[in-house]
Amino acid sequence: MSEQKEKRAQTSGKCQLCNETFSKQAMSRHLKSCIEKSASPKSATDRKAKAADTFLLSVEGRYLPHYWMHLEARTEATLRDIDELLRHVWLECCGHLSAFTINAKRYDVVREDDSWGFMGEEEEVEGMDVSLDDTLAPGQKIDYEYDFGTTTDLTLKVISRQASRPLKKPVEILARNEDPQIPCDYCGAPAKKICSYCVFEGGGWVCNKCKRKHKCEEEAFLAVVNSPRTGMCAYEG
Repeated sequence: MSEQKEKRAQTSGKCQLCNETFSKQAMSRHLKSCIEKSASPKSATDRKAKAADTFLLSVEGRYLPHYWMHLEARTEATLRDIDELLRHVWLECCGHLSAFTINAKRYDVVREDDSWGFMGEEEEVEGMDVSLDDTLAPGQKIDYEYDFGTTTDLTLKVISRQASRPLKKPVEILARNEDPQIPCDYCGAPAKKICSYCVFEGGGWVCNKCKRKHKCEEEAFLAVVNSPRTGMCAYEG
């Protein structure tokens, strides 16, 4: 996907804490204050529940930044918890491998058997079962790869660490982009299908009506989905 010249679309998303809609740029600023408000006890039940530190993270397609999410994670959550959420919401198609890179250190699932050769001799590698508290700091940037063949690349950033309400899950989605409206290459209507061959050249977006005009065979088409993995491998959401 690194060579793909994707059609860009401006996207906004809804804050899951207050249901207000913001652009990607405004969402990070908004969530900091919204999390702070959510940590303030509003009832006797809330006062019994201890506030706990959490990390606020942004994640976006490295080459497709109009696909984005904001996550909140417990400090004791692990990189594996984030990996599992990303797979479930955005990526999983065929059980591919994945990896984080943080400060030139790689965290992946390839530990004991490196017969695939993903570990370079100069590269420090660790598993994903490490706590975020021991790994992350505000301002940090993180690279993430899913599928080392047809790779989907993501960029994560640690926006802040703050007191928050207790989370029900180790990692929760606070906001996610609404579906980008990417136009059909032929008529400009919203694309419904993407050619998994032409996607690498930045084309292949078609509506159902214009699909027959496209040069590639029927088997090449995948459904357009709200994910930076749209058009890749066998992913259809």
